[in-house]
Amino acid sequence: MNLKRLKEALLVLSLVGTWAIAHAADSPNIQNGGTIVTVPGVGLAPPSAMNGFNPLLTSSAYDSEAEDLMYQPLIWVNRDFKINFKLSVAKKIVVGPKHRSFTVYLSRHWKWSDGVPVTTADVAYTYHMLMKLGPLWPGWDSGGVPGDIHSFTVLGPYAFR
Repeated sequence: MNLKRLKEALLVLSLVGTWAIAHAADSPNIQNGGTIVTVPGVGLAPPSAMNGFNPLLTSSAYDSEAEDLMYQPLIWVNRDFKINFKLSVAKKIVVGPKHRSFTVYLSRHWKWSDGVPVTTADVAYTYHMLMKLGPLWPGWDSGGVPGDIHSFTVLGPYAFR
């Protein structure tokens, strides 16, 4: 897998997003439940209802647009196809010999909305869900997922290969 394919694969995984990530919850007024009020189809026309917020089951551009606003990506790829690590959950990627392995280190400052740190357990959960969904997942076989991934190993709470 070359670096370009890795970027594509990681972009797909990041868009898949079990990354319902926000900065640490600074507000003491955290509320469970309630109603989300939004304008359907912001930036897209014609307006349409959204079907859900689960990026593993995205069924429309409207769902995808809302999910992009809700979930922080594993890697943030800018318009020049370069990774912006300040906006990424990953803080660095170490490429192994012959570009056959990629060790991804997560930044420790990202947290879920309830304050729980984002760890490799979240990444592993997403990866394993993708494998279970198989071709039912809309992004299946794009960006090298799963064809170019031969193994997934958690190395610790903030690193995976």
